[in-house]
Amino acid sequence: MAYAPRAAKNAPITLILSDKNLRRSLIRKFTIENEVQIADKETKELLKSVLQTFPEFAMTIGKKQHNTHNFSVDIHTLRNLQDNLAHLKYAELDAESQLVLKYATILHDIGKRFLGDRQPDHGHSALSVEYATKILERFDLSDEVKARIIKQVKHHHWF
Repeated sequence: MAYAPRAAKNAPITLILSDKNLRRSLIRKFTIENEVQIADKETKELLKSVLQTFPEFAMTIGKKQHNTHNFSVDIHTLRNLQDNLAHLKYAELDAESQLVLKYATILHDIGKRFLGDRQPDHGHSALSVEYATKILERFDLSDEVKARIIKQVKHHHWF
């Protein structure tokens, strides 16, 4: 289900940051008008802030993937997040580890926005690490937490 407004699909980051209506529309499409529902209230709040905090994610909305997945990068990300929150081991994690898992899941495929729609994902993990590192500089997180997030982004390993 490609639900990104046509103008936003290839909109530059600066436009997303500066156009409040576009940003609001993307936030609504991403958090409310998608096929994946997240029940966790804290995670819902995190998702609402995603496009404001890291507008790079907007470029994944409606972005087709190679033939491995039949859904866009953003829906793939939300499905991974939903699965991770429902995993039995998630409840056993301390609050910091839950935060690490949420950020890593959201950022794990950010590098795919630079790949062609039919191009295989080879190399997207390295791109995701590069962009996740830059994005995490905006957050007041300890270096240890950032390193844990980056490690999970790099290896796509959740539990």
